[in-house]
Amino acid sequence: MDRKPEVSELLEWLDELTRWKKFGTFLPGIRPHDLDIIEDEENRADNRKIALFGKWLRVYPEANWGHVIDALKKANEKELVEKVKKKLGILPVAKAGEEMVDGQEEADKEEMVDVN
Repeated sequence: MDRKPEVSELLEWLDELTRWKKFGTFLPGIRPHDLDIIEDEENRADNRKIALFGKWLRVYPEANWGHVIDALKKANEKELVEKVKKKLGILPVAKAGEEMVDGQEEADKEEMVDVN
């Protein structure tokens, strides 16, 4: 999760992201003013995401996939959180003495293990 994402990866992996502005509010280094400028200058959602991702990677050199996952969680984009974790090879692991159950809340029964 420490790896810095590339704009092309963000576009591909977050292609279903429609609430780009809400997501952007949770990215470190992005200010509300930045989001307003992007919204005013770009009229298509895809172009707004390109502008957002590019801006974030320029203004926040420490950017990494952990920040993306955190922002997705805060924006309540659970399906995209799982998609990104899967792409990164981060697997849920049951805690000692517990079994994973389909549909079980992630926060209740798992810790994350990076297999890379």
